[in-house]
Amino acid sequence: MRQIDYEELNPGIRRLVKMLRDAGFETTDSGDGKTNVEAGMEGALTVPHVHCIVSSKTMVQEAHRMLLLITDANLDIGPGTVQALFDPTDGVAMVSVYGIDDSVLAGAEDQEAQSYVKDLIKQSVQRDCIVHGTFTSARHGALVALAEGTVAVNGRHHDYWGTDDGREWRVYLDFKNNATVST
Repeated sequence: MRQIDYEELNPGIRRLVKMLRDAGFETTDSGDGKTNVEAGMEGALTVPHVHCIVSSKTMVQEAHRMLLLITDANLDIGPGTVQALFDPTDGVAMVSVYGIDDSVLAGAEDQEAQSYVKDLIKQSVQRDCIVHGTFTSARHGALVALAEGTVAVNGRHHDYWGTDDGREWRVYLDFKNNATVST
């Protein structure tokens, strides 16, 4: 698969393109439905989209795989769609996603982060101990919103604390470690 510079892509579609490429899809064209339209680009689509070249023999399976990838990432396909297209004149087969952009990905990450953080807090309260989790910016944001205090410690983890129904909790988000419990 050829390398691409994500900075050259429309800003509202970069994360979706990266997610698809990380899953093995060869992306060929994308747009966030705004940037190119606002720039006056002729023929620019007004809907977010990513087109991927696939084998004509596996086109249907690849369309299903793309849909599963999107739904497994907890993305609400909502008004979006996954489509497969084959042109018999040149043998090109494509699978495309329309109507999903990076804001949908961010929403899914936020939901995952809130669920993850609530589980860590629950474990800390139930076990009356410090619980360690893995740092992501979305999880950090979710904990900051719930914490009564937070501090970065030695560049290795963030420490958050607060109360839940009057019971104290404490969570560390480690930059590289997997979730553990310490007493």
